[in-house]
Amino acid sequence: MMDGAAAAHTASIDVARIKSALHLTPAQELHWAPVEAALRELARRQERDANDGLVRRVSKRVVQVALNSATVHRLASAARPLVKTFDEQQMRTAHGLAQEMGFGPVVAALR
Repeated sequence: MMDGAAAAHTASIDVARIKSALHLTPAQELHWAPVEAALRELARRQERDANDGLVRRVSKRVVQVALNSATVHRLASAARPLVKTFDEQQMRTAHGLAQEMGFGPVVAALR
């Protein structure tokens, strides 16, 4: 069970909500597993970062920029096959969710 701070921080990545909002077809479900794994990895990373002390967070900042870039790339790579199958409504939904959750760089990497 997570404490309130960790729960609030990882609530920005609600994998079940993302999947539900996208209304995936059975064919699209085949592409979902890698996306889910990448999202869960990102949520775990955010939770770890939220639990770190201030000094440690500050000292890790330079490293995080590189990791965030790598994480964005991994998520974009995992999502690309799924996103290619989206209809217009799913694409709008995906863009809205990405912006809401602060994944704007992922959307840009998919283009």
